[in-house]
Amino acid sequence: MKWMTLIIASCALWAQDNRLDQATHFPSRNGQSVERDKNAANVEKYLAHVSVNDQWKSTLLIRSDAKYDQRISLFFYGPDGRPARAQFSTTDGASFQSEGFNIDLTGYEIFGISFQNLNNWPSMQVVAVTSENDRFYSIENTYNRYDGSYKLAAVGTLATESFPKFLMDMDERIDSYSHQQKFRGFAIFNPSSDPCNCDVLLYDHGPEGANTIEEVARVSMNPIPANGKWLGYAIDLFPQIDNQLPKGFGYIYTECDRSVSVIGLSFEENSPMTGSVPVEYLE
Repeated sequence: MKWMTLIIASCALWAQDNRLDQATHFPSRNGQSVERDKNAANVEKYLAHVSVNDQWKSTLLIRSDAKYDQRISLFFYGPDGRPARAQFSTTDGASFQSEGFNIDLTGYEIFGISFQNLNNWPSMQVVAVTSENDRFYSIENTYNRYDGSYKLAAVGTLATESFPKFLMDMDERIDSYSHQQKFRGFAIFNPSSDPCNCDVLLYDHGPEGANTIEEVARVSMNPIPANGKWLGYAIDLFPQIDNQLPKGFGYIYTECDRSVSVIGLSFEENSPMTGSVPVEYLE
């Protein structure tokens, strides 16, 4: 296991350095990109799902939690892993169209980006890289749902790091107040430079220790391309999930051969509302 961990870590550092080289071509708040000294301990954070379509549009808030200046480079990728070209505006009042963006933040500054359009896809993934040897920044992604110019819903999530395993609860019950079917979806982002394979195990509510024996269903996903993602609902992986969860709730355990970043969302039939679902990462 140690040699596998070393290989994954080495690949991650190579990808970070390579991204920083690419970032020199991105626009920045100051109008041009300025190359900084490289640092082998670059830190990446990920947004597994950023919406840019007629119904859902994402806005980002990037906050510095350090006293000193930081440069944070954002990289945009489409679901198939290719660079994505997005149109966006910033809280400085500037507009850009690019495959990424460099943000120079002063101490404790917060900065915003609103996405308007995206070439080729309805959503993308975002990788954030800083050349500083720390983790003193945060990125919030808010999904805004619109009907024309009228906002119907908004839900926020945070950028995360990546891990090879995660747990997420499933809830497919009928809501006791709205009497509508609840269901859950999620995105799995593979930020590595190689395809990623994942096994997803479904567990029910586990009466009398049943979950200590075996899962109720298991699926091996198709490989997720480098810098790409899988996006869908739990029922896409488990078409019989309503029958497999006798009480309508359970959880999934997912194990991948690469570290991944995940976002979970909850939905209801006949409702524009959505919510974020906690994801527990495991080493």
